Parts: sequence; C-alpha cells; structure tokens
Amino acid sequence: MKEKALAGRAASALQRFMELIDALAQETTDMPLHVQTDRVIKDSGLRAMYEQEKGEKGQTRIEN
Repeated sequence: MKEKALAGRAASALQRFMELIDALAQETTDMPLHVQTDRVIKDSGLRAMYEQEKGEKGQTRIEN
C-alpha cells in the first residue's frame, strides 16, 4: 500500500478492507468460532448483500 500501486478508489477500498480485517482479528480473538463467523459475515456487509437479493436465493444463503 505504501508504493501507491493502486488508483485512489481501489486503494481506499483496500485500505478499508485491511482495517476491517485488523479490527476483526483484534476484537474476535477470544470468541468461539461460530461467534467469530457471525461477526465477520455481519461486519463485512455480506449478510446485508444477501438480504438485498431478490427471491429465495438470498434467504437460503443467510440460512446456510
């Protein structure tokens, strides 16, 4: 990230992703795996993305 190899928008997205990973690593260390997994799915926005999917596909993904 220090070499500015990515354009502004991509660099910003990558920076946010790295911050998310760092925060999750620190905040979930002592949590059971199933709680860690739920937290990652929620905080990453994956759950919200599935909730916005039309039809049963999104709901099925959430349940799985």
